[in-house]
Formats: sequence, C-alpha cells, structure tokens
Amino acid sequence: MKIHSKIIVLGLIVLLFACNQQKEHLPVKPEGFFDYEAFEYNADAKKHKHRYKEQLYYAEDSLDVDSIRLLHMNERMKWSNRLAKGYEQFANGKINGEWFERGPFNEAGDMREVDYDPIVDSLYCISTAGHIWKGSLSGSKWRVLNDKIRFSTDAFAHITKNGQDRLIAIYGGGKENKIPRYSDDMGQTWNLAQGIGDGFYDGWGRPKKILETNDGRTLFYLVQTWKGNPWGSAIEVYSSKDWGENYNLVLSLNGGGYDINDVDMCKPDNADVFYVMDNDEKNLYAISYDPNDQTISLSTPQLTTGLGDGQIKLTGTYLNNTASLFALIGKNTVYKLSNGNNWQYRSQVSVDGEVQNLFRNVFEVNPINYDLYVGGFQFYKSTDEVNWTAQYDYWWTYYDKGFDLPARKHNMHVDMMDMQFFRKADNTPFYIVLNHAGVYVSYDNMESTINLGLEQLNVTTLYDHATANDGTIFFGAQDKGTFRNSANNNADFKQVESENMTTGDGMRELFFNNDNSWFGFLQNGSMLCMPDKNATQQKWWQVPGDHIPGWINPIENHPDPNAKKCYVAGGNLDGGSGSYLIEMEVSWTGNGNNFQWNPTQFNYDFRANSRNGESVIKALSASTADYNRLYVATHDASFFTSYDGGNNWTKNTTSLPSSLIPWDIAVGKNDANKVFICGTGWSDNGVWMSANGGGSFEALSSNAIQATYFDIVLSPDESVLYAATSEGPYAYVFEDNTWYYLGGNETPLVDFRSVEFIESINTIRYGTYGRGVWDFQLQNGPVTTTTQVVELKVQLYPNPITDGQVHFSAPSLGDLKVYNLNGKLMLEKMNIQMIDIPIDKWASGIYTIEFVQNNQKIVEKLIVP
Repeated sequence: MKIHSKIIVLGLIVLLFACNQQKEHLPVKPEGFFDYEAFEYNADAKKHKHRYKEQLYYAEDSLDVDSIRLLHMNERMKWSNRLAKGYEQFANGKINGEWFERGPFNEAGDMREVDYDPIVDSLYCISTAGHIWKGSLSGSKWRVLNDKIRFSTDAFAHITKNGQDRLIAIYGGGKENKIPRYSDDMGQTWNLAQGIGDGFYDGWGRPKKILETNDGRTLFYLVQTWKGNPWGSAIEVYSSKDWGENYNLVLSLNGGGYDINDVDMCKPDNADVFYVMDNDEKNLYAISYDPNDQTISLSTPQLTTGLGDGQIKLTGTYLNNTASLFALIGKNTVYKLSNGNNWQYRSQVSVDGEVQNLFRNVFEVNPINYDLYVGGFQFYKSTDEVNWTAQYDYWWTYYDKGFDLPARKHNMHVDMMDMQFFRKADNTPFYIVLNHAGVYVSYDNMESTINLGLEQLNVTTLYDHATANDGTIFFGAQDKGTFRNSANNNADFKQVESENMTTGDGMRELFFNNDNSWFGFLQNGSMLCMPDKNATQQKWWQVPGDHIPGWINPIENHPDPNAKKCYVAGGNLDGGSGSYLIEMEVSWTGNGNNFQWNPTQFNYDFRANSRNGESVIKALSASTADYNRLYVATHDASFFTSYDGGNNWTKNTTSLPSSLIPWDIAVGKNDANKVFICGTGWSDNGVWMSANGGGSFEALSSNAIQATYFDIVLSPDESVLYAATSEGPYAYVFEDNTWYYLGGNETPLVDFRSVEFIESINTIRYGTYGRGVWDFQLQNGPVTTTTQVVELKVQLYPNPITDGQVHFSAPSLGDLKVYNLNGKLMLEKMNIQMIDIPIDKWASGIYTIEFVQNNQKIVEKLIVP
C-alpha cells in the first residue's frame, strides 16, 4: 500500500490532533520506519507469517498439542502460590535464586478483551497471553489478577452480583474450551457454568462473545461449536439469568457448515434487545429481555436481502426510536438496515481513493452522534456512512521523536483488537480501544485518545532480547518494533523504562563491536544496524533471494567480539533460488558516517542439500572455542558442520527426528565439539546434544516436557543448560541428567521465547511473549539455613470442606502437620507431596496446616464447617 500523498508533499504543515500535543509539527517518518501498511497487504509476507504460526507448536501424527498444553497448565495451577516471594530452590537445591519482573513497565503490548465496572471505575482486560488484568481510567494501578491460566481471548465479562464482583471467562479443553466459568474472588478460583455443553459434539470451535443486559444479571453468549446432527459446525446463542451460573439455549443455527464469522451479535446502547445476523442464511433475529420478570423472547427469523456474502461484523443503535443496524461485510464493505428487511449498500471503507482491507477489525456505531468507526491496521471514521477519513492520519506518530514523551504515545497505535462504548456512574460516555500498544480511552468521540498502558501494564510480546556488557537491553516485540533501555540498572533488578527505536515486529537482536554496536531484524528479512547502540542512527538492508527464512530471520554473533560482523541466514545475494549463509560485515567512520554493508556469501546451498531438498536455514551458531567452527540446521532438521570457517560443510548422517523444527543451536564455550540443538519437542524430544561436532546426537530426554524449545544457553561452567520454552523456563542439570522446571511463585504461565546468561550479575534473563522480561538471579549455596514462615496458599481443596476430606498437594516432598486452634497436633505426615486428609470426625472450626519443604514453611488455614 502506498503512503498517503499528503505525507510526501513538501512544506505541508499538519496539526496532529492527539492528547497532550501542544504544538504544530511537521510529521516526518521516524528513523527505523518500517512500511507496515505495505507489509499488511503483501501476499508473500502473509505466507511467511502463516507458515511461522504453523511451525510454532508443530507436532506429527495429528498430536493434540492444545490438550497437552492444557495438562501443563493444570499442573502449573497446582503449583501457583507455592512459595514465598523471594529466594527459591529448584533442582533439588542445585539451582537457587530469586525471580524479578523487569518489564519494560512503560511499554504495553497486545490486549484483546475489555469490560468496565462503573461502580469502582475499573477496567478489566485480557491480554494476548490470556491473562486477566485490572486497571483504572487514570492509566495507573494496573495489576494482573491471574497469570497462571491461559484464558480464551475471545469472550470475557465483568458483572456484579448482589454488590460482589464477578468475572466471566473461559478456559479448558474438549467441550470446556467453550463453556463459560465464573469467579467471585477476582479470578483466583473458577466455577464451571452448568446447562451448557451437553449438546457440543467435541472441543472444536471457539467462543465468539459475551454480552450483558443493562441490569447486569442476564448474559447472552455467542459460540461456535460442532454438532452431531446435522453433522457439522454450528453457531448458537445461550442465555444465563443468574449472573453466569446456569445457561439455556436460546438460538441454534445448525445448518452443518457455519464459519465463526458467518454470524454476529450486537446490543445497541441502553437497549435490552440483542440482534443476531446470520449472514449464511441472511436471517436476522431479535432477542428481547424484560428486566421486570427476566423473560426472554426470540423473534421469528426475518429474511433479509441486499447483504453481500462474507464474514460479518454487526453494530447498531436507535435513531428516532427505530433500530438502525450496520454490517461490515468481508474486509471493507458497509451496509445499513433501518426499516424493513432490505440491507442498503452504503460504502467501501476507502481513504484518498484507496480501499482499506481490514484484516483485523472493530466496527462500532457511536450512539451519541451516530458516527461509524472501523479499525484494522488503522482507524477510520465516517460521519455519513459513505465518506471515510483516517482518524489518525500518520499512524507512525506513535514513534515520531518530533514529539516529546509521553505525548506521542497517546496517538493511536496500529491493529485494533477490541472497541467498546461505556458510561461512567455519572453517565459520562467514553470509548475504550484495545490494540497492540495496550489500552486507550477517548472522551470526545474518538477525536483524541489517551494511552492507559504507559505504567505497569507489563504485557509486551517479545520475540527476542539482548543485553550488552554495560547493561543496555534491546527488546524485539510484536508490532512494537525494537525498543531500548539504555540505563544501566541491572544491579538493582527494578523494572526498566524503554524507548522505541523502530516500527514493525522486532525479531532478533545482538550486539557486536565489543557490544558498542547493534544488529537487529524485523520480520521477513529486514535487517538493521546501529553503529552506536546508544544513538538513534539506523541503517537498513533487506535479505535478497526467493527463499529467505521467512517471518523470523536467524542471525548469530561472530565469535570475535571485536569484529564488525555477524552471520545471517539467507536468501541468496545473487537473487533467485537457494538458502545460503551470509557473513555480514559493516564499516563506517566516526559515529556512523560513510556506512557500508559488505555481505559475502558462502558457496553452499543448504536448501538444495537439506533432506527434503527444499528446507531453508532455521538455526545457526558459531563457536567461540574455534572461530572456524560453524553450525547450521534447516527446517527439516538437517544438520551441517563446517570446520574451516564456512568454505566446506559436512552434512549430519545421523538424522535428528523429522518432527524437530530447529529454533536454536548452542555450542560449548571451551569445546567446539559440544553442540546442542533445540526446537519443537511435541512428537519427540525437543533438545539434543552432540559430543562430536554434530556427527551424532542423543536426546536430553529425562523428565523433558513436551514443548517448543525456543532458545537455550549454557551456564558459564557448563553444568546447566537453560531453556526458554512454550511451557515456561526450564533447566537441564548435567549432574542429574534431568530437566527441572524453574517457574516460581511470581513467574507467569506464558511462552518464554528467549534466554541469556548475564555473568556480571549471575543472572538468567528470559524474554516472554506477553509478559516482557524476567530475571532469575542465582544465589550460590542453599537458600537459607533457617525456616521462613510465610502466609501462603498451597493446593488445598475443597476449602471449606464439602465431603469429609480435603485434598492437599505440594510441588515437591515435605513434612505436613495440622493443628487445631488450641495447638493440638491433629495430623503429622513426613516426606509426602500429596494426601487426602480425613476430617469427618474433626470438630467444626479453623485449623492450621504447616508444610515444610526445602527449609521453607508454608502456612495455610483450613475451614471445617
């Protein structure tokens, strides 16, 4: 897509309307500008991203990865709140330390669902990682309510039952992945709703949305599922009249072939009528709710005409006491239904004569002034349903350093994920918009916005991170490009503040030139260099060729830390076919003048020599013990070794499993023959070791979790291999020849995507996709020699008791004692991990459970009714 012509007209001064901006300013493309608009509509780019998502959790033999991940999640839920915040022990005391959340605290990320409580003026949101957050309209006081569960990001609500907060959300497997749950303790424990799911054939399908009546008591739930009769997909609407505890079927569209986007449901503001448009059969339904007696009535289907085919987004309002409905069909076409049953074509969403394709979209009608809003990559407004304007003409002003912080970050960011209209308790109207920069609020009908995600909404979705020897951190994130923390605050482990350096998707980061300079990659082979990592000057280069690695381009440090070079996965410098290894050397004078890219290409086509003859480079590494030793792995797990700096290559004759899509290669610091490769480990092991330079491999299989192993790093003494996986942080202890989970009390359940060992502070630093950066500071020796008493929950249920016994479980072996209020010892069990405690003969009252493990005492209260 071309840039709007008004951007490039010389001398045009534009007043940018955005919150807190106080001056006229000529918008200029920021340094590091990535033409995101062109990328959004590029077919090859979309193909690369689609392939990346297919490979992310790849498994052979039709293995149900979602079910495996659910089992992992359920196991982690048992471990939640298992230890005190502070020092913790892992690996039977061989790995000790403390977890710290590092942020960045001023750079939010992708948010998906939002609801609002006017009584306490609070927002409730779900992030792309599936975590529930609570915040305020002031943009402060964000806190995560539950990050030990991956909730559905498609349906969520906050309601009030008899003055008590209740959250409605969905998680689970099989049929439960579509059954709402409710929580009355701010998301800590959840109850599965009843009356729904019996007619679901299996776990196929997903939630669509949850809407609530004005009194907050009755919910309407739109869901896609699979039905056995007739065999095929269906769209259904359920209602709950008791704040989400029990549901009844209201409407079943069961023609055997419904896509989830064939049907949508909307509720006009201040009305208790819910409209459902079936764009497959062209039928419109109205579901009316009477708050006086809680009766629900469903209209007969109204066959409509004139509406185009395709996926539908529905919105509506009342004009002159008559419902007006609007439909967004496909990527960009708007229709209106005011009277009768004939939809009228109104317009295609176009700006400056160019039609906008809304791949991700929100669609809303303003109930105050009846403007229409659509949002996808950008955000557009129409005051007459026909003509459209870009509400934020220059989407990249979020990154434009011509404005001071935080003013420019109040500009809307790209990729709208949700948009909701709310009213405060005093009836003040406002909009909340969720996008890839977090949460925005508008009080003036979207004329301006305020970014509420600039303080403690720690949900950045990182692909990679890197730390220089002076403490500078570069982060690479989805839709936030690359951002930098240049303050050396490693030692205090406080949350860091960062500043955006580029647009796009930040994929790979590394430092070179004795850590004074930086190389990075955005998506699809866009390479950057900053000669001075602390400055802003950036240089760009695009990997050429027909077979570039794709969405993420592997890059590796040159083993000489003083060199101005690195290794890059091609591509082909000559263009055309092939996947070659490139040595990229750069040169400049002064602070970056006369900059030159000087790539050279090794004459070996890894694609042609891969097992299947068509796999591109997926991982690479270089040895610091032997500068001539290089390693490369292709997508099909073909493994290659060079002993002479890349001039000649030996192909591994002992095959790694075909299910292993490589993600990273690590090499021993002092032994170039010690090589590790990691990748997708769902159908087979995810990490393999070679002691002979890749000639043969053996799996590090003991206690290995099924996961995608994204990144690995050896400890300085090479006694431990640390891994960032889709199921959290792990460590392989060579003394035990086994894997251990490193997740602590504070760490979230989220994809851990990158890991590095920072020797200067004896810390393993992890990057996550959805919760930013986390540090695990190691402590040598045992955590403590004295018992720590901490009021902290373990797994104890049901509590209060309902069936004469209570189940107790802990993450590892320990000693259990139970006392009554008088201090009498009621039960003592040594060296146990879980037990069913019989209490049917105990008197009613409160009992104290003490569980001691690894020199730490966990104390919990047990209520016997």
